[in-house]
Amino acid sequence: MKILTTGGTGFLGKALINQFLAAKHSVANIGRRSFGDSRVIDIKANEQYEDFLSDFQPDYIIHLAAAFDNSNIDEIVDVNIKLPLKLLELASNCGSCFVYISTYWQLGCKNKVHAPIDLYSASKKSMASFMELYSGYHNVPCKEVMIYGTYGSTDNRGKLLDILINAAISGESVELSPGEQNLNLVNVSSLSGKMVEQLLIDNGCMHEKLAFISERNYSPIQLVELIRKNSHINVDFGAKEYRKVEVMEPIFDPDFKFFVMNDDIPEYIKQALN
Repeated sequence: MKILTTGGTGFLGKALINQFLAAKHSVANIGRRSFGDSRVIDIKANEQYEDFLSDFQPDYIIHLAAAFDNSNIDEIVDVNIKLPLKLLELASNCGSCFVYISTYWQLGCKNKVHAPIDLYSASKKSMASFMELYSGYHNVPCKEVMIYGTYGSTDNRGKLLDILINAAISGESVELSPGEQNLNLVNVSSLSGKMVEQLLIDNGCMHEKLAFISERNYSPIQLVELIRKNSHINVDFGAKEYRKVEVMEPIFDPDFKFFVMNDDIPEYIKQALN
C-alpha cells in the first residue's frame, strides 16, 4: 500500500511511519526536514509535489502537520487549512483516502460546548466541513481522527507529564496552575499501533470519525501524586493562573467511534524514575 504523510517527523508522524514501514508499506512524507530513513521518500514542504503524487498515486493521504502558534495567523491558515484542502483535491484526483488529525479543543469546554477555544482548534474544526464536502460530493473517503493527549519517550514536545518526570529527576521546582483540570492521555506508542490498525480498514464509510482515548483521566494533582510514590518532586500549585480559556473536563463527542486504550501512566512513571 502507498501512503503519503505530512509532518511525518513529528512525535506522532514518526511513530506512524515506523509502523507503516514495519508492515512493508511504501511511504512518502511532505515536511520541512528529512525523515532520516532511506525507505521514506522525502518531499520538501516548499517543493511542487503535484506531479510526484500523480505518479505515486497514494492509497492514503494522512495530514499530520499542524500549526499551533495562535499569534501566527498566516501559518495557522496555510498549514491547518490550505495545505489539507490541496491534499483533499489531490485525493479526489488520485482516488485516495484522506485522513485528518483533529483536536478535542475544537469541541469547546463545559460551559461553551462546540465552541473551539482558540484559532488552532477553530482551524481544525473547519476541516470537518471540507471533509463533508469532499466525501459527500467528490467521493473522497475521509477519516477524521481525534486525539486528546499523549505522552511517551518519542513525544518530545515538552508536555506536562514529561515535564514533571524530568523535574523529579533533576530536582528542579515546577510552577503550575491550581491543577484541577482533567487530562486524558495515551501513550504515543500504543496510540500509533491502534491508529494504523484502524486507519487501514476499509469499511465503506465515506466520512468516518475515530477517537482514541485512555480509560481514565488524570488531573495534574493526581499525576504529581503518582510521581511522589516513586520520587521526590517540588511542585508549586497555583503559582500560575489557568489559561484564559482552560478545558477543565474533556468533552467526548458521541458522533465519534471511540477506541479506549489501557492506562499505563503509573507504570510509565515508575519505569522513568527507577
